[in-house]
Amino acid sequence: MRLADASTVYRLTHFGTYAVVTILETALCLQHSWFSIYHDHVQLALHILRVLLLVWLCAITLELAPRISNTDEDSATPLYPGSERTPHGALPKLDLEGDSQTKGDNGRNASNEQLQRVEKLGGWWAYLKEFRIFLPYIIPARNKKFYFYGVIVILLILSDRASNMLGPRLLGDIVQQVYELQGTDQLPWRHILFLVFVIKIPHDLVLTPIQRGVLTRFNYWSYQSLFGFSFETIMGLSLEYHDNKKSGEVQEAINQARSLHKLVDDFIVIWIPFVLDVGLAFGYLTYLFDVYVGLVLITTYVCYGIVSYKLTPWVVKQGPAYKEAGRAAANIMSESIANWPAAFYFNRQDYQKCRFNDVTKRELWLETQVYDRRQILTIAHNLVLILGHCAAMLLAARRAVRRDKSVGDFVTLLMYWAILTKPLFTLQHVYKELIALTIDAEALLQLHQTEPTVVDAEDAKDLVFKGGKVEYRNVSFAYNGQKPVIKELNFTVPPGSTVAFVGQTGGGKTTTCDKLLFRGYDVSSGSILIDGQDIRHVTQHSLRETLGIVRQEQCFYNDTVLEVVRFARLEATNEEVYEACRNAAVHDQILRFPKGYQSMIGERGVKLSGGERQRLAIAQVFLRNPKIIVLDEATSTVDNVTESEIQDAFSRICEGRTTFVIAHRLSTVEHADQIFVLDQGRIAERGNHEQLLEIRGKYYDLWTKK
Repeated sequence: MRLADASTVYRLTHFGTYAVVTILETALCLQHSWFSIYHDHVQLALHILRVLLLVWLCAITLELAPRISNTDEDSATPLYPGSERTPHGALPKLDLEGDSQTKGDNGRNASNEQLQRVEKLGGWWAYLKEFRIFLPYIIPARNKKFYFYGVIVILLILSDRASNMLGPRLLGDIVQQVYELQGTDQLPWRHILFLVFVIKIPHDLVLTPIQRGVLTRFNYWSYQSLFGFSFETIMGLSLEYHDNKKSGEVQEAINQARSLHKLVDDFIVIWIPFVLDVGLAFGYLTYLFDVYVGLVLITTYVCYGIVSYKLTPWVVKQGPAYKEAGRAAANIMSESIANWPAAFYFNRQDYQKCRFNDVTKRELWLETQVYDRRQILTIAHNLVLILGHCAAMLLAARRAVRRDKSVGDFVTLLMYWAILTKPLFTLQHVYKELIALTIDAEALLQLHQTEPTVVDAEDAKDLVFKGGKVEYRNVSFAYNGQKPVIKELNFTVPPGSTVAFVGQTGGGKTTTCDKLLFRGYDVSSGSILIDGQDIRHVTQHSLRETLGIVRQEQCFYNDTVLEVVRFARLEATNEEVYEACRNAAVHDQILRFPKGYQSMIGERGVKLSGGERQRLAIAQVFLRNPKIIVLDEATSTVDNVTESEIQDAFSRICEGRTTFVIAHRLSTVEHADQIFVLDQGRIAERGNHEQLLEIRGKYYDLWTKK
């Protein structure tokens, strides 16, 4: 099947084919020589020659098997619907607004791209190796209990296999004895009691619950490890990524950790027992009847696999579109909840409802399509099992009618067939789940393959603070290689001085003082130095521990006022938090809240007014007590009285500290030591307040219009 479907020939695929044929030829050869009384020596010799040739072909294909390079460009790019490289390392954007045809095309493209990637890598095995980065987290090898429980699981699996082998044999013996004891008062007590108390009760009431309990712990460990790893990855990515992410898509990607850790359970509970059962059953049924019964069993498995291989891609073809519709619905719901005020004030609740309903209707329609196709696959699977069962019964019944085998042996075959085909009903879902899982997990894989754009240098050292001198040397910067927003900035901020940046919106003020100084982005050219140390050569942790900022848009967790302020310095006492709030002129306002400092502020501080949110952010800076301060429109949403109080507090906290001030209210920066007027990413004017007014340039125009 692999050779017929592949557009490129892979020697490992040839090897798999030759190996299977070798095993079957060997089995036929042995059966011919051992069980046939009137065998033909020439035919036997030809059988042996074919086996030797197949063994030689296997050796040749292994020797010449090509090695797949992990550095291949296509394999390095993770697959995901719309897998073209997205700016700043963000997850690819889902078409939430596109029509149904577009979404369906995206789903089909994902499936086609997946198959192309499998083809490119040389098969599913090479493709699945891409997910090996998750193995240390799926399999908790560092957990000491893992090895202890692992031994228990192995013993339980072996005992389960023994139970599966002995149970049908004992039941067959019981039926045979009942048949022979007909018309008497005797009962096969020994066999019945042995089956119940030695096989069934220990297996069903003791071993199986223990096995499930151990595997449940495995799942908990792997899920916790993988989920934590995913969260750590998100928190470790650069500002460049978070500026472009879609929270709903990222959350959906992280949630795929729940699916990935299920691989451990499937592998231990389904695959290992299945392989052992097939091997043992083939050997025992061949011994009990003949090789033909064993071959019927193997043929049934092979035909079942062919049906799965051929039909499953068709069944899961709608899977990517269905999953995409689910992600779209989750993203719309997440954004609608987070941005509810926008819908409220623009009176667009009905519009959002329509968007959500359209996506969910498509999701349900696709789910129905997937379900119908699965039913067709189930019918095909059942047909294979019925035909195989019929063939096995005819062979066994023929031996029993001829009295070559007993009725008990016939019953044993029937019981083995039920036990050995039962896992197939589970396995028919495993292949589909494996494909669907890889499509789902592509988002998680891409997330983990996203590299931070800002990383510590190998020789990075902690920043040594010597006063707070900041230098921008010929700094230029462009987002994602586009048009530069900062162009050849050169200025020096002496230790303990205050500099202000003013200018039109979009002039590059926040980029200069916030994103570049905090090293959310690295400069495109030039360098930024603090006390003579290039910030690219110091650790990010030590750099940001030195800095503090009050941003125009605050980011708060949904917690109490006390804990929100304490977030700036986790070890701070309650009294220190209260003092910081007094300095920010918000302490009295907090005391008027229903629960004071224990009041919840809501998601992103929605329960607070704009001025209260800004003053809480200022309180965080007072509590953090940084050595270098950035004030980005720190008083833009407070009234004049409060602004005066905050400015007095700022004068105290900024005294002796290097301070960057970004402001549109020029009255807040007129006492700055230096004022830089930014215009289209360049410094158009520089000087103090009086000097700039004398120039009568851009600053003068801004001052006269304030």
